[in-house]
Amino acid sequence: MDRDRLEERVGTVVEDLGHAILDGYSHSFSHRGRDGSGKGNIEPHDGDRVRGVLYRLTQEQAELLDPYEGGYDMLQVSVTSPVTKQDWLAYTYMAPKDTDELLPRDFYLEHYLRGMQANRFPQSYIDSIRRQAGR
Repeated sequence: MDRDRLEERVGTVVEDLGHAILDGYSHSFSHRGRDGSGKGNIEPHDGDRVRGVLYRLTQEQAELLDPYEGGYDMLQVSVTSPVTKQDWLAYTYMAPKDTDELLPRDFYLEHYLRGMQANRFPQSYIDSIRRQAGR
């Protein structure tokens, strides 16, 4: 969700479409990263929703991003802007659930928090992510 981190990996983002909502999924830190810590993941879950940031990338940028997303599968989803109510087809990453007991490292959580704060996510959602991260 952190634009600066994304741009370090793929170059200047073509377009930042802002905060988006994915219905029917929940967020967790259930993917075990290469360093053994928890990485963000989504899982199908009726009645729940995940918030994220929608960026438009070129095909070349998407290909540059793929190596950073090891262990995840790309998934096409429909998301909605909570501001404009516009629906978008988007791509996200989802990994098989490793465990419920993984926690992210502090630097990783900071990337989440910067992205959520920059995109004015509701404080209740930010607080729920902090709780999931054990903070």
